[in-house]
Amino acid sequence: MDSVGGAMNGTKFTDLPYELASKGDIRPSGTHQVSQLPASFPSHVESPMLWKPADLAQKSDQWISYLGEEDVSAIEQSMDAFIASKADLQTITPETFPLPQSLTAKLHSISECCYNGLGFCILRGFPSSNISQLEKAVLFGGVSAHVASERGFQDIDRKHVLAHLFKRYATSPGEYIPPSFDNTPLAFHTDDGDIVALYYPSFTEKGGKTQLASQPLIYNELAMNRPDLLKVLADEWLIDRYYRPDLPPRQVPLLHHYGEGDITIQYTRLPFSRYKGSRAPRPDIPPLTSEQIEALDALQTLATKNSFPVPTQSGDILFFNNMGLFHGRESYEEPGNAET
Repeated sequence: MDSVGGAMNGTKFTDLPYELASKGDIRPSGTHQVSQLPASFPSHVESPMLWKPADLAQKSDQWISYLGEEDVSAIEQSMDAFIASKADLQTITPETFPLPQSLTAKLHSISECCYNGLGFCILRGFPSSNISQLEKAVLFGGVSAHVASERGFQDIDRKHVLAHLFKRYATSPGEYIPPSFDNTPLAFHTDDGDIVALYYPSFTEKGGKTQLASQPLIYNELAMNRPDLLKVLADEWLIDRYYRPDLPPRQVPLLHHYGEGDITIQYTRLPFSRYKGSRAPRPDIPPLTSEQIEALDALQTLATKNSFPVPTQSGDILFFNNMGLFHGRESYEEPGNAET
């Protein structure tokens, strides 16, 4: 298959649900024609981010970093000083939010863990009550600046670097609510950028845990059992720019290789599905093939099978590598999940 545009055996646009009902496994290659891996891709990926959930239980010292009382006091002093300066939130940098060397070393070790370790780390020890929304935003932005100093925009107009995720209610009939602002499960996906940070100032009564899954683990399982699906993912796909319908679709592969034997899969199911009527078919994007649907379903199935529900607590900040891990979210019961 050269591209989606030249694909055969098309399927209706509505045949890819956002959520998968099945929590089984992928079909083995014995029922399919076995094909070679896509050119230049490794047969097996070795990476510190290659882990199974069971591997992590005995390694919590590698993925939880605790703040001491002096650390919290230093952060609060910088937070108060930044707020008193009346500077714009987007101007937060390590220079405008200074911290003592011992604390910056701790935050740099979190960055090292995200880039060259397991791929994620929880920073624990922040106060979770008696703190205003502004203080939460400044605290989150200031600390995060020492882990990854450049921030990506959270909106298409490139104005906002923070997004407050909560259960949003429609204000008019038929209004589209993205899955990230609903309390239904959030399918495994990647975002833009290399490091994602989530701040949890409060929690739901039930559910809502962030889930992580190792991309190298999923790649290796597909390389062993379904290399034909890796070939599909490495082909170019036409992707709907659904927030900018005036622009033509993007044409990019979902699976990429870089460096010496490293891979990344950058995708979300959302542009390929009609999540609660979020978009209509476009005449310049042909229907997905059955092979493409099977490849997308395999990623979701394997991520679900190998997911690690991160045991975050109130006040935690979770940092994780967006290039090496997938993330999703459990469904939850209100009051809403207050990730920032």
